Amino acid sequence: MASYDSTSNPSSTPSVVPLNESWSYVAALVDCSGSMQLLNPENTAKQLTCLISEQKGSDSEHVDVSIARFSASGTYNMFVQNKPAQDVVVTANDIRPDGSTALFESIARLINDTGKILSEMTNERPGKVIIIILTDGDENASTGEYNGEEGRIRVAEMIKHQQDVYRWRFYFLGANIDAITVGKTLGINANTCINYAPSAIGCTNVMHSASQAVKRYRSVPSSQQDLGFTQVERTTSLAVPNVPVPNLTVPIGAFTPVPVGISSNPPPLVRSFAQGYDFADSIRSSVKRNMMPLFNETDENAQYAINN
Repeated sequence: MASYDSTSNPSSTPSVVPLNESWSYVAALVDCSGSMQLLNPENTAKQLTCLISEQKGSDSEHVDVSIARFSASGTYNMFVQNKPAQDVVVTANDIRPDGSTALFESIARLINDTGKILSEMTNERPGKVIIIILTDGDENASTGEYNGEEGRIRVAEMIKHQQDVYRWRFYFLGANIDAITVGKTLGINANTCINYAPSAIGCTNVMHSASQAVKRYRSVPSSQQDLGFTQVERTTSLAVPNVPVPNLTVPIGAFTPVPVGISSNPPPLVRSFAQGYDFADSIRSSVKRNMMPLFNETDENAQYAINN
């Protein structure tokens, strides 16, 4: 593998720059649309900080991080740029919810910004580049070349280019949507797309799942490929208050996943298109449509989650 670019000229021939396999670059894109208030921005900030903190690794490993926020068109802002993981602390003010969801144009901005940062590294570059996208709803606000179906296609082509040419790894975390299907339409592997419950509990659990998945990926050589999210991580991230799920053993690091099946009412959905939307039924439906293709049909935990 050679160097990275920003996809502004996908056909260009990249120059050769040595890659350091002990060095990872993680870029996170955080949805800050108004409905993200349901996840509790204080908790989201805390869990994102934990996810980054868990990537520090050993003394022989190095992880640099960038984080961008977005809501409506034109609001994209990279508020953390290429800092060591151990120096990153996200606050609620950094990701304060407000506005709509310009998802396509913000993904494009993050790819271009990440490509620019990497292209300026002329002596050596990270052996692994990891993109994490956190959202709680569908694209509804991108403008210009990233608007509508043409915008989706353009972004999918950018993602494909970065994956195929530079082997970037994309993780897509989605609530209130069919995250696996949406991720696949953007060219992201289904194994690295995950649904989560649209609540503070769901955010806590999916951040833990993402942290574990990213650490697994970082632990293997670039020439190898792991399977993405595990069955346990998928089931835990979809845990819904008052909806029983089996007791699961999850590796504990900086995170402590919130116990599932707790007694509290699920939060109402506030997106205008979600009126009349039943929260628990939507989660069950999403599980039925999207989780089973990734599971062994005889897996008891998966069958329980689907049938209850």
